[in-house]
Amino acid sequence: MIREIQAEDREAARGLLSALFQEIDPESVLFAAEASSITTDLYLSLGPEKSLGLVYRENPNESARLSSLLLARVEERPLRSRARAVYIDAAYTLPDFRGRGRMTFLLDRLEIWSNDRGIEVMELSTPLANQTARVFWEKRGYIPRMLTFSRERERGPQA
Repeated sequence: MIREIQAEDREAARGLLSALFQEIDPESVLFAAEASSITTDLYLSLGPEKSLGLVYRENPNESARLSSLLLARVEERPLRSRARAVYIDAAYTLPDFRGRGRMTFLLDRLEIWSNDRGIEVMELSTPLANQTARVFWEKRGYIPRMLTFSRERERGPQA
């Protein structure tokens, strides 16, 4: 069953996000817990015109666990040819439920939501090492367009 994320999904959504963050960076257990809380709370507060949080619940009863989560938001980009885009911040399905079409259902719903708002561009980022995700997104018609570089600086003495 697909539905928009609700307050009662908070803990289950945090768990899915934490699993996603740990899959991306297994050493970030403390970061994953904090980031998943902040992200979940943000999506619960943004509102339906600026964001869409979708969950896939295996059974319609409220006690069933979530198997998939998709969080996306409208991004204003005044310096680009298309000033608005939908940015997918998180897309995750528990490993036991992958390959069953859960994320495809959520993405189809997101595309309808985007079309209703006149938004033609959908974007996301995924780690280069996550080959499974890259294959999935390319099958859905997403094209790699940018490469993000990052560098961690050593912390200097505290002032």
